[in-house]
Amino acid sequence: MRSKILFVSENVTLAQVVRLVTLARSLDPARYDVTFACADFDPLIFRDAPFALRSIHSPNPKQALATLRAGRRIYDASLLARQTEEELALFEDVAPDLVVGDLRWSLAVSAPVYGVPHAALINAYWSPFAERRRIPVPDHPIVTFLGEALSEVYFPKAAPIAFSYFAAPLNRVREKYGLSPVGSLFDVLTHGDYVLYADPPELIPTPGAPSTHFHLGAVSWAPEVALPSWWGPIPTDRPVVYATVGSSGDASALPVVIDALGRLPVTAMVATAGRATPPRLPGNVRVAAYLPGHLAARRADVVVSNGGSATGYQALAEGTPLVGIASNLDQYLAMDVVESRGAGRLVKARTLTAEGLARTIASVLAEPEYRRAARALKPLFSTVSAPERFAAFLEQVLPATRRPTEAKPSSRAGANRPRRSGFRWFSGVALVAASVQMAGGVRAEPAAKEPPPAVMNEVRFETKTSSDKGHVICALFRRSGWLKKPLLVKTAPIHGREATCVFTGLANDVYAICAFHDENDSGDIDKNFLGIPTEEWCTSRNAHAFFGPPSFGSADFVYRGGIVRLQGFM
Repeated sequence: MRSKILFVSENVTLAQVVRLVTLARSLDPARYDVTFACADFDPLIFRDAPFALRSIHSPNPKQALATLRAGRRIYDASLLARQTEEELALFEDVAPDLVVGDLRWSLAVSAPVYGVPHAALINAYWSPFAERRRIPVPDHPIVTFLGEALSEVYFPKAAPIAFSYFAAPLNRVREKYGLSPVGSLFDVLTHGDYVLYADPPELIPTPGAPSTHFHLGAVSWAPEVALPSWWGPIPTDRPVVYATVGSSGDASALPVVIDALGRLPVTAMVATAGRATPPRLPGNVRVAAYLPGHLAARRADVVVSNGGSATGYQALAEGTPLVGIASNLDQYLAMDVVESRGAGRLVKARTLTAEGLARTIASVLAEPEYRRAARALKPLFSTVSAPERFAAFLEQVLPATRRPTEAKPSSRAGANRPRRSGFRWFSGVALVAASVQMAGGVRAEPAAKEPPPAVMNEVRFETKTSSDKGHVICALFRRSGWLKKPLLVKTAPIHGREATCVFTGLANDVYAICAFHDENDSGDIDKNFLGIPTEEWCTSRNAHAFFGPPSFGSADFVYRGGIVRLQGFM
């Protein structure tokens, strides 16, 4: 019997659609019954698709990108509720064994409500576990008021509030359906029973990520289009530059890019992604609506893009350095990875000028270190096949996909469910109860309710602390007792600012861990007058807390036996 796989794509940018289409096309139709749900089915992408197509609602791409550039939310609660109901009806009809989504926020509601496992495809630089240098400042109206220097100082401090603002509508809809909040923006984007990273693991490491997170590698796509008449031999007496701002780049940047290329002694190949071409082109610039990006990047000495991972990874896969004109946060995060590896330069769309861009392109062409760095990254892409890893992922998870990780509410609407009270941080919750237990007080839960023993079944929760003082106290929870009734409590000594709590005899289930550094060995977590912890703490998946404790859904992990190692950063 074939497994049923449902792909659900938002349609705001081309990259979201083509990544899922690439994975869907890679599946063996003899083994998988595939359905693809999307708002629009461009023949360029879906021509001769070997799977069923279903139409769903998606925000208008132009309006969505304009809304994002204005610093507003694309998704409000009403839109997410509409998409949720649409997806629930789709699930009823298709009855999938697994749903795979790309930036489809509403799946964080519909999938657990219906009871179908959900795999979220996302770039690893959005992961709460990603190793990143910083949170860069995207193009936002606030920069106009504060200026570049002040924005660089204050944006990282304001980011948690902004990220909670963007996540709030989804959490309101989840509450309506009886589901717990998932946290902030990073938690929303990586929320699912499984998370699939569309990046080579060595490029963006995610230390401490649970075993339900998988690196597929870059999911590359190129349009099947006839090559333009000018594609023949390219002059070799000057460098070659391939440029495209894609479907999500600022449309106003395209004429500036063409102007900049016309100022340089280069041969330029420009893909407009279907956008209007300026009436007058410099003599050294050749234009087409679409080009096979991997072939263009292979011919180029430098690639100029909107900074996103789609064209950026095509460039790195060919060992070609990159100049990324970033505007939204996704593009800034992607280019921050490229810059940190020395393989390219970031240009801010908000300060873009033809003269400045021409200088940047010239500097990348002139400095051989950019080329060496890009070529050093090329093997990361050539040795990883995203379709093959996706097939291996399906082999691993499909036998277990019929049991969702979130309890299915008794009714879809959840209108009669009581509203949750406001967050109280950790006052009276499990960490206090756990520390009391370790001090000889109340037991967390009768032994009979602990998970049944299993041979060699254990979870090792490794934490890093700021000092070797005191101990680390860890508590293991199921959803129903999150931060109230721990199943198990462990105390670990600290050596070299590291401690490991070991939970043994665990049954296969969904758990979450919360831990704190009991630096003064008081047996309790110290708090200020507002009840906010003043001692270090962390959770599994390093869930963030904004205006309250982290949710179970932002800290949970699926345990399926054996020895599992997790990391928490206090």
